[in-house]
Amino acid sequence: MLKKTASDPADVGSRSSTDASATGHRPRLTPDLLRQMRVELLERTGEQWGIVETGSMVPMIDPGDRVLVEAICGIQARIGDIAVFQRQNELVLHRIIGRTRQPADGFVEKGDGNLVAGSVSLDAVIGRVREVAKPRSRLRPTRGWQRVVQVAIAWLEWLATRLQGGQLTNTRSAQSIPRGLVSLCCKKGSRWIHRLARTLTRTYISLCVWPRPGAGSEGA
Repeated sequence: MLKKTASDPADVGSRSSTDASATGHRPRLTPDLLRQMRVELLERTGEQWGIVETGSMVPMIDPGDRVLVEAICGIQARIGDIAVFQRQNELVLHRIIGRTRQPADGFVEKGDGNLVAGSVSLDAVIGRVREVAKPRSRLRPTRGWQRVVQVAIAWLEWLATRLQGGQLTNTRSAQSIPRGLVSLCCKKGSRWIHRLARTLTRTYISLCVWPRPGAGSEGA
């Protein structure tokens, strides 16, 4: 999900490959090796810029947006954080919306643009997004009031996920209603809450326009 930037170690490998072509050798950097190099650089420097390639976090993060990831371990992650974790052969960037206890301690994760949530172990989390550079906005989701908004979005997404899975219908009053009607209401309610979370995200982004109107252009 994260693509290399100018400071990414993959650039070093690319240059090495170009230089080596003169001698007839072209070392190949596999996706697994590139991922491992990015992880090691993040651990060594403590933070790293990257470019998001997919749309699983739309509208919070669009494809092509630049993100500043800070290195953390799983126990430092919080509800509402946009975490970076390893899954199979890729680095995934999703929001943490809850915690899991079974089969092991971990988190419920979900892309803002996805309808289905997943789970991730504590050990898989390697970082979280500290800043998002969009064409017209600069987001800092771990600071002050912006952090409060991220928690609110996470709570809405968690509620939508629970409704979609029918996990809020195991009450005495719900059991007295026809199952088909309950299922329909849960699905519609889940979609409505998901849209509400997206609306909140778009409003939040609009409040973080950069540069702010009237601030003047840089270098003027």
